Amino acid sequence: FKVAMEAAETNKDSSGEDVGWIAFSSATGSTSSTSFTIGMAKDGTSDGVDNSPHVIDLTSANFNDNPDVLVSLYGVHGKDGSWARGAGVWSKDTQNAYAEEDQILQSERSHIDEQFAWAAFTANTDLIALIPAPTAAPIPVPTAAPTPAPTLTPTRLPTAAPSPAPTAAPTPVPTTAPTSTPTSAPSSAPTLAPTPMPTAAPTPAPTPAPTAAPTSAPTSAPTFAPTFAPTPAPSSAPSPAPTSAPTLAPTPAPSTSAPVSVTSPPTASTDVIENGGFEGSISPWYTNQATASLTTTSEAYSGLSAVLLSGRATGTWNSINQDMMGKIDAGVPYFISAWVKLSNTSSDRFKSTMKKTEDGETSYHTVATKMVNGNNWTLLQGEFTLSVTGNLQSLVFYVEGPAIHTDFYVDEVQVLAPTPVTPSPTPTSSYPSGPYVSAEEANQVIVIPDPPAPPAFTTRTDCPHFASELLDWHDPATWDGLVSPGPGNNVVLPENSKVLVSSSVLDIQGTITVPSSSELIFGEDTNGKIEFHANGFEVNGALVAGSETCLIEYPIEITLHGTRPADVVTNPPVDSYKGINVGGSLQLHGKQFHRTWTRLAKTAHAGDSVLMLQHPVNWEAGQDIILVTTAMKDSREWHQNEVLTIDALEENIPIGVGAVVYLTSPMAHTHLATYAYQAEVGLLSRMIKIQGSSTDSEPTDPDPGTCTYYTDPAYDGSNRRIYGNSDRPCPNTKLTGYGGHIRVHGSTSIGQIEGVELYRLGQTNVLGKYPMHFHMIGDCPSCYFRHSSVHRSFYRCVSIHGTHETHVTENVAYDVTGYCYYLEDGVEERNTISYNLGAHIHLLGPEAPWGNGQTTQLNYQSVDLTLPADVTAAAFYITNMHNNIIGNAASGGWAGFAFPTLHQPLGPNKNVNMRPSSRTSLIIDGNTAHSTGWWWKHAGAFYIGGALYYDADGTTLVYNAGRDQTKGNRSPCKVDHCAAGNCNAYCQPYDQYWSRISNSKAFLVPGPGLNSWSGRAEIVGYESHDNGLSAEALESGFWIDNMLSHCRTGEKIALPSGGRANDMKGDGFFWY
Repeated sequence: FKVAMEAAETNKDSSGEDVGWIAFSSATGSTSSTSFTIGMAKDGTSDGVDNSPHVIDLTSANFNDNPDVLVSLYGVHGKDGSWARGAGVWSKDTQNAYAEEDQILQSERSHIDEQFAWAAFTANTDLIALIPAPTAAPIPVPTAAPTPAPTLTPTRLPTAAPSPAPTAAPTPVPTTAPTSTPTSAPSSAPTLAPTPMPTAAPTPAPTPAPTAAPTSAPTSAPTFAPTFAPTPAPSSAPSPAPTSAPTLAPTPAPSTSAPVSVTSPPTASTDVIENGGFEGSISPWYTNQATASLTTTSEAYSGLSAVLLSGRATGTWNSINQDMMGKIDAGVPYFISAWVKLSNTSSDRFKSTMKKTEDGETSYHTVATKMVNGNNWTLLQGEFTLSVTGNLQSLVFYVEGPAIHTDFYVDEVQVLAPTPVTPSPTPTSSYPSGPYVSAEEANQVIVIPDPPAPPAFTTRTDCPHFASELLDWHDPATWDGLVSPGPGNNVVLPENSKVLVSSSVLDIQGTITVPSSSELIFGEDTNGKIEFHANGFEVNGALVAGSETCLIEYPIEITLHGTRPADVVTNPPVDSYKGINVGGSLQLHGKQFHRTWTRLAKTAHAGDSVLMLQHPVNWEAGQDIILVTTAMKDSREWHQNEVLTIDALEENIPIGVGAVVYLTSPMAHTHLATYAYQAEVGLLSRMIKIQGSSTDSEPTDPDPGTCTYYTDPAYDGSNRRIYGNSDRPCPNTKLTGYGGHIRVHGSTSIGQIEGVELYRLGQTNVLGKYPMHFHMIGDCPSCYFRHSSVHRSFYRCVSIHGTHETHVTENVAYDVTGYCYYLEDGVEERNTISYNLGAHIHLLGPEAPWGNGQTTQLNYQSVDLTLPADVTAAAFYITNMHNNIIGNAASGGWAGFAFPTLHQPLGPNKNVNMRPSSRTSLIIDGNTAHSTGWWWKHAGAFYIGGALYYDADGTTLVYNAGRDQTKGNRSPCKVDHCAAGNCNAYCQPYDQYWSRISNSKAFLVPGPGLNSWSGRAEIVGYESHDNGLSAEALESGFWIDNMLSHCRTGEKIALPSGGRANDMKGDGFFWY
């Protein structure tokens, strides 16, 4: 690591200083005499003395008294230096700290959110005494017992004692912490060029401290039969004292990249590689290029020497090779690993390959690939099964990958064949063999952040349905003096009561009213499902199912009934009609399924009935999943998304795969998983389900699916086709969907919803009637909608409206009309929308906007189009960038992520004195989009364009989807000129801000993967694969760094009838 002296006063020199340091790995745990927690994080708030202190949470260590705490800053963000300073609050659970600024440039002491590092120990701990006495040398062979807690990177030779603090558990909080204040402007001087920002390579600093408890899904999944015993030759006795380091190669600290679920390498096995440790010689290894040379070196991972490959003068394929003919048997899975290290560069990608020549034809099979950052030893590991159908003439293993002229080291190569064991009585697994695309290998230059791991399972506590003094819904005595439940009855709960529903209510009730002093609580029926039917709920008190510490484990299904009034758009009924209207508290807590969505680890072909997934999941047989398309077009009349049902999950999981899911029926389409991109797979089923009735929710004006451009009278004679295809959704159809809705409203209300399935909800074009609606709550940091699903929605998914600081995270949305994840009026700020999937999004109203130039037709608000922007519906609708948009995935729609320009707020907030388009961005990081942008050649997967505004009458909304040179410019500014009374004031160059979007990926888009038409955008870390155009930009101010433009990957692109791939040019970058 490097340090620098930061001046705190003017005219002060700093030279010849002594620098001291102490280094820790992130961990939480305890020994016999001390507890400790060590970590690093942001807390999402500004940290200056003029702001609020950074809060360091120490509760994971369970200190009995105030600990000793070391605190420092990891780095400096922006132009003002700072250092950590105690902020006065110090307890066994919390340490507060400020980012104290220097006083050179200015006197104010506000400061942005900084990354603080800390190490806390039981008071008066002797740190030296905690370090075990070293032995004379590392133990050369495994001890009798394997290390009880596997690390993320399996060690080849475990020492006598395990690490005192477990390292396998991932961090329980997101690796990308949201910040509530904008980062510094990209330029520290009044120029248009932004300050260089971190690239997509993961930071070498550790993420916040992992907890001592393992995740609910083990990081080391067992390999399939035949299994492997832990160690072939235990030592005669354990070492009398542990070595100074827990393992020969310390487990790396968790990084911002997604962790890989791998098994430990098979140790009860035969290593068929020769001289994998390069001890004393290089034979029988050789190079495949004349100028390259192999030399042994003492720069070893383990043992006395390794090999250095230098002089690589002709290509990335210059490699270190070994002939494998006669060493590998066909049809047998081999675990292949090698430790690699860069010599003369700091970052590059390695690959291990098996080259096979059969019947005169040569093929190359990737065993493993990994991006290596920093000059540290890194494990490259994978699995290979040889397939031979003809005459095998040559088989060569080699390590390759880094750029030309890059030297690198290799050590401890192993090719392990399993030792046969007694066959297991369980059925033989029938999943496809590798190679697989692991989560770590799924991206080329960007880093996709990971959602937090769920907490370890604990006994349920505070279950509302087990509380005392509950009244029974089914007991007539509960309703003395009140209207009793019954068909069509409007039921009001008794005042000051808690009423329990413990079994099904099959008669359709009228409206259920919960007084402000009362609670309606749903319990669990251990013999089956609780069903409840009603016209609606008016909740002034609380509607409850489970709690955060008592997640519901048995099915609950609430069905909302009600027919659609003819004048519903202009004269909507009361909010409780066919809805759950909450002016109090909504507490719905269903069982957590983690992950809610992941990606394929191997291409799933049409006819297959098994899916290989990148991450472990705890999904269950009988649940429904959505397998997302990897076709170029995704529309209502033509798409390749598939809703499938789980038959079983594989217990014996191969290396490089997180989960294996068997299906009850084969797939109809092929879904790709390549090293460039992979199809998403999301879970739709949940333990708590709220749905619209099947008899009165579906649209009565279905799309017949027969419309084309050249049969439409509006296009008579024009014969319009899009990329060779003329099919289109029929205009102004499916406008009558009328499902249920959920609305939490008012400044004293709270909504906490998790593990819930919302099905057939949303009321098309009815303002405010969405599946989930946080309405005008104001600041609500305790509000959330998470771990849930929304599908078959007739109007949106989750709307955040006049609400701030809420969390919408780890949800799956599929088959949605109109914008899905939705910031409604443009005033919504400091919310976090993270790790969500949105797929198969449908446009509303007339024809999708398009044009031959930069402009499109205008669309106006009407009874058939309440929000005119819905003609360009996307999975994510971001009207204000002052929010955290992290780790999401979008598929389908007119665009994937839409960032329209609003010069004033809308709706009930239209008179709020602010300009959404001038607000600075928070964290927009790690998002991906694909199979979108079909309807116009400028519609990007990430579309920073379009303008939404009021017409001259001040009431009718107008949407211009194309370039609007009057109302479409974006001018983010660090100074709020609206607050000073003049929203049109000029933002001085030194106050100008660039909206930063980092670590993004777009693929399978016929037009641009990214289009910035509104100015001052900063794109850092961007991948484009199989797109018509990687990126285009217009207006002053565009910066892009660390972009990979992979114009054609070689995959066959799925297209509708008549579709022409050669119409999608595959260009790189276009600006004008």
